[in-house]
Amino acid sequence: GATALKFKSAEGGRCLQDGQTEDTKTMKQIWLDVPRTFSEHPMLIGSQGRAKQSRLELFRLLKSFVELPEQKRFGYTQGMNFIAGILWLHIGEEGAFYGMRRLFNSGLRELYKEEFVGLKKLQKEFLGEFSERI
Repeated sequence: GATALKFKSAEGGRCLQDGQTEDTKTMKQIWLDVPRTFSEHPMLIGSQGRAKQSRLELFRLLKSFVELPEQKRFGYTQGMNFIAGILWLHIGEEGAFYGMRRLFNSGLRELYKEEFVGLKKLQKEFLGEFSERI
């Protein structure tokens, strides 16, 4: 179950100029994005009960994912919440964690690197192919 996921505290991260740790800043960004994740889905509507538990699961999933050794240096990028959300809706918290790990270790991480360079390259290639067919 979800108890197999280990969560560590956000202490000990690299200090930033504003006095926050890198981890604290990342956790705040994840908390901002979680309510935006499929906000109209029945399991995520409202602020009590199941919706509150669902958002907590998504937060734990994303927090655990960005703290993986292979992901830590890349951190969290907006948009990851939707990948996590899709997986979470279909296979639950723990399955989504392992699914994200597999996807990102299989090449998806390249699309999310610094300023989305990989995604922009793919978009340019796709749009170039698409415009040639029109």
